[in-house]
Amino acid sequence: MGISTIINIVEVSVNMISRNLITRIGLFLGPFLFIIVIFLPLPQIDELSIEARVVLAATLWMAVWWITETVPIYVTALLPLIIFPSLHVTSFTETSFNYADPIIFLFLGGFLLAKAVEKSNLHKRFAFNILNLFGTNPKYIVAAFMLVTWLLGAWMSNTATAILMLPIALAVISLLDNVERHSKFVVCLLLSVAYSASIGGVTTLIGTPPNAIFASLANSIAGVDVTFSQWLLLGLPIGGISLFVVWLYMIRFGSKITDINSDVIGDKNVIRKKLGELGHISRDEKLVAIVFILTAAAWITRGLIWKDILPVVDDSMIAIASAILLFLIPSTSSSSSSSSGKENLKGSKLEHPSNIMNRMSSNGNQDNDNHKNNKNNAISNTSSRLLDWNTAVTIPWGVLILIGGGLALANGFTSTGLGDWIAGQLSFLGGANYIIIILVLVTLAILPTEMISNTATAALLLPISASLATSMGINPVLFMAPVAIATSYGFIMPVGTPPNAIVYSSGYISMAKMARAGIPLDFISIVMVTILTTILVPLVF
Repeated sequence: MGISTIINIVEVSVNMISRNLITRIGLFLGPFLFIIVIFLPLPQIDELSIEARVVLAATLWMAVWWITETVPIYVTALLPLIIFPSLHVTSFTETSFNYADPIIFLFLGGFLLAKAVEKSNLHKRFAFNILNLFGTNPKYIVAAFMLVTWLLGAWMSNTATAILMLPIALAVISLLDNVERHSKFVVCLLLSVAYSASIGGVTTLIGTPPNAIFASLANSIAGVDVTFSQWLLLGLPIGGISLFVVWLYMIRFGSKITDINSDVIGDKNVIRKKLGELGHISRDEKLVAIVFILTAAAWITRGLIWKDILPVVDDSMIAIASAILLFLIPSTSSSSSSSSGKENLKGSKLEHPSNIMNRMSSNGNQDNDNHKNNKNNAISNTSSRLLDWNTAVTIPWGVLILIGGGLALANGFTSTGLGDWIAGQLSFLGGANYIIIILVLVTLAILPTEMISNTATAALLLPISASLATSMGINPVLFMAPVAIATSYGFIMPVGTPPNAIVYSSGYISMAKMARAGIPLDFISIVMVTILTTILVPLVF
């Protein structure tokens, strides 16, 4: 029995399990574990204070609900607001501060900037122009898609990036004379979109929520102010090298498209047609591009040039100032489009491919209808700006709550000493080589992300890794940064990351095909992230 047969059997077995049964089990299991940890005399945790036991119990409850998705993961992230004040861990005011952390406003500004880019269609023009440069060779088509997706994923949410790139990839696939005959290319192209969207999140501080949680905890635990430019020095080489390694793996081993004829696509007509439909670059696109470039430049140069000149200005203030500016600059466009992706699609019902294509083909009509409705029901007269409120409200607000919940949980680990206690249980690592410890932490970060969100994984592991480092007399950032980065490398399961789920919903990729490509890639990523972070993190921090 080969691995393909085994994976297919597992896939069928998993599909037979009722989703309702899983959520019902989670509904009761989470609170049940919470009660056991707090009230039963367990010798293993007798030395913990009652506050630390509460945080441990809350962690187990939240982990169960995050895994089973009994309620939306964003709702689970609100539990600390109820549990911690009620059981005297921290006051409601202290707990709620985590949900208004400066790093959350950095993400808020980044989301609003991305929405302005989407509304102006600047992202489409950028994507189609890059694709038009790379020719029709399958290897270079995959490289072009990965490069564009990676660059967009560095600034937009990985979900929104995958949603944007999927219809473009499907348009290229539609040119194939025989999809079945070129199935290797199809699988390679779609999986490459998913993987590069996730890797793109590693590149910048606003790329993915675990980066934000790391930056906040680095400040509160180690007193390290992680600037946008500082993270870029770490994320850019790691993201770039990862992108090349994944591309090389996909074309040579993951889908083996190196043996496909170079004329598989035929010509660039589809890309040129899409570019033609966009017309000449509009005034709105130019203005949004200027704001985007100025914002990125301010983020990059703050830590390098003017941090000491204007110490009161931080990356979050720059993000919010840019967002406000977008609400002030007049727009010449007569229509607005707003698209949003939920940051985490795990557990959601995936659409049939025909539904996806129908929705894609009707987006233009829906946008026009939405604009008419917005004109009739506008809450203000600002719809003629580069960014209007009707577009702004479609950002993934749940992600901001998820980050806040992760910070509340992580700070609970620190304030109650729970993180130190868990680090003590890992004391056997104390005599290990530094790179071995990083290898263990990276492995612990990558594998759980196949089942739970990378944000939840980061929230659970970052405070533990910080406490472990402190107990060994090491700068906590040296352990935390590899963990934060590693949580973006989940490539096996459709539920592993939102981009995985999005490309899986296209109908061209089975769970077996995704697992066959993803299992070796996960292990390659463990080694790659371990080596890169071991070298680069000490140099940057």
